[in-house]
Amino acid sequence: MPTTTTSTTTTTEQPVEVYQLEPEPEIIVAPIPQKPKRNPTSGKVMNAPREYYPVGYEKNFDDHFQSKVDLPDTSFHCGDQKYFPGLYGDENLGCMVFHVCALTDDGLVMKSFLCPESTLFDQTILKCNWWFYVDCKNTVKLYDTNIPVSKSYQLMKALTFFSS
Repeated sequence: MPTTTTSTTTTTEQPVEVYQLEPEPEIIVAPIPQKPKRNPTSGKVMNAPREYYPVGYEKNFDDHFQSKVDLPDTSFHCGDQKYFPGLYGDENLGCMVFHVCALTDDGLVMKSFLCPESTLFDQTILKCNWWFYVDCKNTVKLYDTNIPVSKSYQLMKALTFFSS
């Protein structure tokens, strides 16, 4: 008779390592601070003084015009500028208007002036010039032309201080 052999194999399961998943840290995205929206600058604009007219300008630009007209809305602000005092052509207004910005005992002051007919403010010479000589779209890039004005003023102010 044939013999039967039975064998039993027992298997033990290998231990399974259990990892506790930690929750992912919560990422908080802070809002990016935005510059506060500024209201457009408004105020009054006067005719530019004759000293700011181009050489050879003969038209009578109503030198006796005393009243001021409303300044059209513009995004120009003296507080955004670096040089005081300074003269700044207003690109938003097609360089027809320029602003004089100065720090005074009363704070930052802005006066706005209108160049005479057929002229625009020329930032390279800091006065009104014939429109065909003015590159208005690059006016803001030329605001550094105010450095000599600002430095001269600071020097005069310092000399006045020491002479008292």
